[in-house]
Amino acid sequence: MITMTRTWLINWYGFENSIDRVGLMTDITGNNGSGKSAWLDAIKYAYIGDTGFNSSSDAKGTGSKKRTIDSYVRKLINASRNEYGRPVSQYNEVYAYIMLEWYDDLNDQYLITGCIIKDDAANT
Repeated sequence: MITMTRTWLINWYGFENSIDRVGLMTDITGNNGSGKSAWLDAIKYAYIGDTGFNSSSDAKGTGSKKRTIDSYVRKLINASRNEYGRPVSQYNEVYAYIMLEWYDDLNDQYLITGCIIKDDAANT
């Protein structure tokens, strides 16, 4: 069986450089806004490329989506004021890294999968 054993997030929302252990049964707890959904969105994005992020914090009734690749990499703080923790005015390019470590017990080896995301001022 192959199981995830660790995640490593760099510049993904509020995770500057975070390594977290994961087990077969992992509790994810924390206050509102502490990054639980952002952490799960990172895993889902790196694992299957899904950008259907948790929309629980999206602005209700305005059609404004807060959870996008750009908002995660740039660390969106306040959508109504267009305020970012890594704004284009200070950081022309920002790189985010999501790495997932796995353990294959059949072959007794570890492997790492993940992605690197670049966000630049031109939003390319």
